[in-house]
Amino acid sequence: MADVEARRFSHEVVDTDAGPVEVSTMFIPRDLRTPEDIENGGRPLLFETAALLGDHEVIIERRSTGAEAAQAHFDVLSRVRSGRP
Repeated sequence: MADVEARRFSHEVVDTDAGPVEVSTMFIPRDLRTPEDIENGGRPLLFETAALLGDHEVIIERRSTGAEAAQAHFDVLSRVRSGRP
């Protein structure tokens, strides 16, 4: 569990009409690109933002840098708060 906490970039809980939604951004110590991304020269994807919305609905955004991950975290938070995931 300590390893997860060390990799956590940002984490917030948003209260929604459907209940609390966790939005978490983590540093993932492996490249999350697909083979197609690699073939097309895409940059390594090392950060993942996820929001668990319930009923098997999830938002996942992957980014290359800490700055991009911070923006993705903010964007996902905005989507959850606005009710437009």
